[in-house]
Amino acid sequence: MKSKKTLVINVGGSPEPVIESLNTHKPDVIYFIPSTESQNKIDEIISRAYPDGFTAQRYKFVIDDHNNLVSCYKQCFNVFEDIKKAGISGKDIVIDLTGGTKQMSAALALAATEQGLKVSYVGGEERTKDGLGTVVSGTEKIYYSSHPFDILAKTEKERFCHYFNTYRFTPAIDVCNYVIDKSSQRMSSIFKCLKKIAEGYRNWDLFKFENSLKSINSGINCLNRLSELYQEDVSRLNDFLKPIKENANQLEGVLNASPKERISMETVEELVANALRRAEEGKYDDAVARLYRALEMIAQSQFIKIYNQSTSKFPYDKLCDELKERYSGKIEKENTVDLGCYSAYKQLSIEDNKYGKLFMQNEIKIKSLLEQRNKSIMAHGITPLSKKKFENLYDEFVGIFGIDGKKIKFAKLDPSALIPVGIDWGN
Repeated sequence: MKSKKTLVINVGGSPEPVIESLNTHKPDVIYFIPSTESQNKIDEIISRAYPDGFTAQRYKFVIDDHNNLVSCYKQCFNVFEDIKKAGISGKDIVIDLTGGTKQMSAALALAATEQGLKVSYVGGEERTKDGLGTVVSGTEKIYYSSHPFDILAKTEKERFCHYFNTYRFTPAIDVCNYVIDKSSQRMSSIFKCLKKIAEGYRNWDLFKFENSLKSINSGINCLNRLSELYQEDVSRLNDFLKPIKENANQLEGVLNASPKERISMETVEELVANALRRAEEGKYDDAVARLYRALEMIAQSQFIKIYNQSTSKFPYDKLCDELKERYSGKIEKENTVDLGCYSAYKQLSIEDNKYGKLFMQNEIKIKSLLEQRNKSIMAHGITPLSKKKFENLYDEFVGIFGIDGKKIKFAKLDPSALIPVGIDWGN
C-alpha cells in the first residue's frame, strides 16, 4: 500500500498558521479538527492554500465545546481511530497543534502522545506586542518538538525497571514492546536493546541457558553499536551494563562446565541462586523445589566425575555392599539400577567423596530439608512453605555444602539511568 502523508491539524480563528502548515507538509490526507465556530474557515483555508486546485482527501471532526478538554480530546481520539481503520502508518502522520483554543491544543497533544506521534507547531520570527503577541502574518515558521512520548514516558521507564529488577521479565518485555511502538527512533532503538537483554534473563530463569546467553550478548552488542549515535543515553547505562557482562561470563561458565548434560557444580550454583530469586518473589515452594534439585544434582555431578555415569542406569556391580542388598530386587535391564538421592550420597561417601561425606555427616539436617520439600504443595503435600522455613532450609543447605547462590546476582537497573533516555534536550 502506497504511503499517504497525513496531517492532523486544529483549526482556530486565524487561517494563516493552517495555510503555512498545508504548504509546508503538502499532505495527501488532511484531518481538520475545528470548533463549531471555526469550521466555516476550512473552505477559505483550502482555497488560499491550493489556488491551483485541491486534490488531497479531507475529513472534518468538529468539536462541540472547544473550552472543554474532554470534549476536545474525544474528537481527537475519534480522529486517530479513523486513521487506524484507514491503515495509515504512524511514520506518515504529522500533528499540528497551532490552531484552536488552548484546550484544543492540549487535547491534540495528549492524544498524539498516546499514539506515539511527533508534533509540530507554527510559530513565527516576528510577533506583535514586542514579541509577546500573535505571529505577524507572513513570518510563519514550522517548529518540531521533541517526541512527546519520550518526555511523558517516565512511568513506562519506571515500570520497566521495576519489572526487570523483580525478575518479572515477561511484563518488562511487554513494556519494551509498548515503548518501541510509541516512541521516537532514538528511544525505540535503545528499548529494542533492553528488550533483548530482558529476553535473555527470562530464558535464564527458565534454564534455557544457551538462548539466554545469545540474547544477553545480542543486547550488549546492540547498545555498543548505539553508543556511537546516542552516546549520552547509552553512557548512562554503563553501570547497568557492567553487571550484565559479569552475568554473561557466569552463564558462559555454566555452559562450558558441562556442554551437553548441564550436570555440573556450576549449574548447582545457579540452581541455588534461582532458589533465592524465587524466594525474593515470595515463591517459597518454588524456591525449595530448586534447592532439592540442587541437592540431587550435586550427587549427579559427582557420579559423572567419579564414574563418568549418571545415577540413573548405574551398574549394579559398582554398588557398595549395603546398596547391593537394598537394590537386589530392583535391578533393571543391562544389570543397572536407578539410585535415589539418599542412595547416591551413600555411594559417594563410600568413595570418600567430599559431598558424600558431608551429606552423611548431616543426615538428620538434610532429612528435614527433604521432609519440608515433601510436605510442599509442589511435591506431595498441601502445606505452603513460609519465608522463615525457606530461610532456615537455605541456611542449612549453605552451611552443609558451602554453595551460596548469592554469588550470582542479576543486574539491576536504576530508574535514574533510564528516565532521560530518548529525550533530545537540544544540546
